Amino acid sequence: MPTSRSSNGKSRPASATNGNGYAKWTDSVRALPSNSESNDYLKPDYIEVNLNNSRKLIENINQLSENAENGIEISENINKSLLLVNNVSAALEWLEEV
Repeated sequence: MPTSRSSNGKSRPASATNGNGYAKWTDSVRALPSNSESNDYLKPDYIEVNLNNSRKLIENINQLSENAENGIEISENINKSLLLVNNVSAALEWLEEV
């Protein structure tokens, strides 16, 4: 397993988290700087929030897709039922003449 040196000189697995509980790789993710010479770094908090928001969005889209499929199925069942009601109504029209 690959290891890296922490600030105190101890080795730890490369997949280890930093003191804040974030994955180590988030410490080295860079933002797009407004100035090419600046050394802007994204805060791990922002990365974590964006990841969580993305997960929630994906979950909501999946739920919406499932709800849409259920809605389509219900609409198809309603249309089938209406066809049956119309057929029964047409078959019983002779009763109105009596």
